[in-house]
Amino acid sequence: MSEESGSYLDAYDDYNATADYAADPTLLCVLKDVRDFSRLFVPITYSLICVFGLLGNVLVVLTFAFYKKAKSMTDVYLLNMALADILFVLTLPFWAVTHATGQWVFSSALCKLVRGVYAVNFHCGMLLLACITTRRPSP
Repeated sequence: MSEESGSYLDAYDDYNATADYAADPTLLCVLKDVRDFSRLFVPITYSLICVFGLLGNVLVVLTFAFYKKAKSMTDVYLLNMALADILFVLTLPFWAVTHATGQWVFSSALCKLVRGVYAVNFHCGMLLLACITTRRPSP
């Protein structure tokens, strides 16, 4: 272990050890206020993103399904990206409940499923964006 990494860890431990809430109660109040605000704000934000993301991406899928047939590979990629986004926004209510309650209240199987869907979605979304970028015609 190098000298620099040891001093970093020591500084981190000192930072955590010196927070004396009994001597300075305003520290606890500030952190409690931030946590209370976060427990309210984040679930509301996740819910709004879920509703509008679901609505927008379902409209994209419906547009491709009924009005515009996929004519190019970019259209196929955009359709797949909309489907991947739908999968992502369907995981947001679970994250909102977890953030509001401070713990995972669902089954462990659902936890693995939600995390798996999120991980697969993240990587597929990045690959789809890379495909869209490389297929873009030159000006």
